[in-house]
Amino acid sequence: MRLGSSAAAAGAAAALVLASPASAFAAEGTFSYSYDSRDGHTHRLSMEDPPGKVCVPLGLPNDLDAAYAVENRTDAIATVFADDECAGDSFRTVPPGQKAPKDFLVRSVRFAH
Repeated sequence: MRLGSSAAAAGAAAALVLASPASAFAAEGTFSYSYDSRDGHTHRLSMEDPPGKVCVPLGLPNDLDAAYAVENRTDAIATVFADDECAGDSFRTVPPGQKAPKDFLVRSVRFAH
């Protein structure tokens, strides 16, 4: 019985150690944006403590939708892109505590943290 408990504890500790480096790159704070649905309603969404150094597609419900009114209330610089893969030529950097121009349309973001 104790051997099983020890093995489970060791496994949980190993998982925690392996998970820690990824969380070290997370931006702390809130990143928010708006989008308009096809029924004409405006939706405001946000991400809490988003991952850093990876491309995060906003996951909008329609391939033709784009977000706007981006607000970066994290501790990291956010680079917002007009495409889903953080790879296009159309992008803006949004420093911590700042907003992107309301008319800049966004589909993905990468945090430099």
